[in-house]
Parts: sequence; structure tokens; C-alpha cells
Amino acid sequence: MTMTDIPRARVTDPLTSHQAAESVAGVSTRQGRIYEIIANSGSLWTKGGLTDEQIYAEYTARFGYISQSGCRTRRKELCDVGQVANSGLTRTTESGRKTIVWVTT
Repeated sequence: MTMTDIPRARVTDPLTSHQAAESVAGVSTRQGRIYEIIANSGSLWTKGGLTDEQIYAEYTARFGYISQSGCRTRRKELCDVGQVANSGLTRTTESGRKTIVWVTT
């Protein structure tokens, strides 16, 4: 399934099928939004990319609520399918720790 696919249930399917289709569609939508946020942050060559903390801040500012762990999970799913990768760079978080900068591939 690609990020642009929208899972659907048939009109005759039970309610649980419709609920399952909606839950998968929500994940794909969130993945697409996170991909867009990272992609619009600039390229590795321009010191682009974002940390999980920055992705979360941008997501909530633009699209509303998502949990921090849900945001990281959606980003990891994009990594698992090869659309987002570790840039090899780190940045300092607000708490002063080093963290990975993520970029689109």
C-alpha cells in the first residue's frame, strides 16, 4: 500500500470493517503529513532535516494533536519503508541531549 492509497470498506461490510479501514487511513494520513514536514525542511546539503522533537512541534502546529510516541512511530514506519533516513547529523534537543536529524530519501 502506498501513502496515497485510501483503504475502504464495502457498503455491505460490517461496522468493524469500516472502523478498521478508517484506522489504517488515519495512519497513512499521518505518515504523509510527517513525510511532507520532513521533506519541506530542506535537504541534507542545506542542513535540512528535522529531529523527532522538531517534527512533533511542526505537526502539532499545522495539523493538531498527535502524541509524541505516535509521531515517532509514524516516522519510524517511514524509515522502515525507506522514505526517511538518519542523516548522520545530530542536533541538541531542548533538554540538551543530542538526537538524530531525519531526512527524506
